[in-house]
Amino acid sequence: MESKWWLRHYDEGVPHTLQPYPESTLLDIVKETSTQRPEHTALLFKGSKITYAELDRLSAAFANALIDLGVKKGDRVALMLPNSPQFIISLLGVWKAGGVVVPLNPLYTEHELQHALADCGAETIVVL
Repeated sequence: MESKWWLRHYDEGVPHTLQPYPESTLLDIVKETSTQRPEHTALLFKGSKITYAELDRLSAAFANALIDLGVKKGDRVALMLPNSPQFIISLLGVWKAGGVVVPLNPLYTEHELQHALADCGAETIVVL
């Protein structure tokens, strides 16, 4: 059986790999962009804009709040949020605090949520 047969279907000029992989994380990219282009729009939501500088500042403030609440490196933090700026700010904040993000569906029933939280081991949950 041919390995990676789907590569035959790539358009001409499309590389077969993303290598060399960047040595930076999404947190690094947000920080770098907030330094180089602080007023550049990072998020658009219902007609409102959040710049990279604001995103970096808000996520750092959220990280500090989590740390003040006792979240430590490796702790799981559940995010039960809709697709919104709050989700992105929380996601980056958890990572900045050293936590592991566990996204949960905000439409879960009580029963579904009990099982999800028991399975993932999160001791902290962020909700709207």
